Amino acid sequence: GACSKPPKEGAATPDQPRANAGELFVVLRLTKLVGALDAALALALEPPKPHFLGLLEVEKDPKKAPKKETPKGELDLQKCMDTFVDTKLRLFEDFVCCILYYLRYVGSWRSLWLTLPLFLAYSACCVYDYLCTVVLPATLVMVLLLNTSDTLRRRMTRGGWNAMMTNDGLRCTAAWRSTSEMTRYLKRLVENDLNGTVTDKVKLREFAASCFRDGVPSSTVEELRELLRHMRDTVSVDSWHEAAIAVGDRVMVDERQRATVTSFVGDGRLYVVYDVDE
Repeated sequence: GACSKPPKEGAATPDQPRANAGELFVVLRLTKLVGALDAALALALEPPKPHFLGLLEVEKDPKKAPKKETPKGELDLQKCMDTFVDTKLRLFEDFVCCILYYLRYVGSWRSLWLTLPLFLAYSACCVYDYLCTVVLPATLVMVLLLNTSDTLRRRMTRGGWNAMMTNDGLRCTAAWRSTSEMTRYLKRLVENDLNGTVTDKVKLREFAASCFRDGVPSSTVEELRELLRHMRDTVSVDSWHEAAIAVGDRVMVDERQRATVTSFVGDGRLYVVYDVDE
């Protein structure tokens, strides 16, 4: 509704339009658009803790910023390779491999308390099909609850194909107790981290078998880098990768975000500017 001051003498009559003197009374009615099930699922999981990855600087006026343009008729191979690698990381390593490792974790009985209830529940569904209406939603709820643990989720979805080049990624790979998984991890470490190639796959597999014992890695990632760097008969590594990082170099942060080095602050720390997709 609206309210206004009474008209003065000589002003417009009540049947004519007049201003409301700026006073408005608004009535609002709030309606819940989501169902009770959506609210229950939203409260079932805790949001992940935020991680500080540095300040993201964006040019205020992109038109004034110098831009390196590719001449007409020429193909920007660097941009094409970056797009291809990013697509591989997002689609293959972070999606397909995670699903396959998740299913393999359950199917290989790596966790008895997880696989045994599922085996018994779905075995009962084979006999009494009406139990599917209970078992399928219960499985979904259990998966959501398991995914709330970062440690357990990484253990179930990371392996030789997609584990990070860190000590945590090495532990996730070693936990599979598979020489093939460790061989894939070392091959990625050589190609992606040391910028080299594997010249003898048999010797690399023999070396991978000695990198873990009983699901625990026998060395750190830094030690593996040094060992692989000196295995000249198994790995061929470019010499330029040993050079120090300089200003203007292109780097990968956490193996997922591309950035450019802008300055150094000492103690091995540096400032980078993240790439912003246009």
